[in-house]
Amino acid sequence: MLIYAGYDIACQYMIHFLQRIDLIKKNFGHLSSIPKDMLPKIIGLVGKFHLAAHTATCRYKFSYNYTPGAGLTDGEGSERGWPVM
Repeated sequence: MLIYAGYDIACQYMIHFLQRIDLIKKNFGHLSSIPKDMLPKIIGLVGKFHLAAHTATCRYKFSYNYTPGAGLTDGEGSERGWPVM
């Protein structure tokens, strides 16, 4: 399984992501909702609107445009409803 996780600062968030997941498994492993044996592959990406404010390195490493399987996703869809709320 593969999951694309869009976040405005995914380039920073993903640095220690696996260590945080290991801590969650260690401290909350008794919960049935925490996968104990296999975590799906998670790729962090930055939405197209926010990506322009990032460094050149981030722009290609964390871009939906250069990620196979991401299609024409812009990664900003979930934020469009916030002003109404």
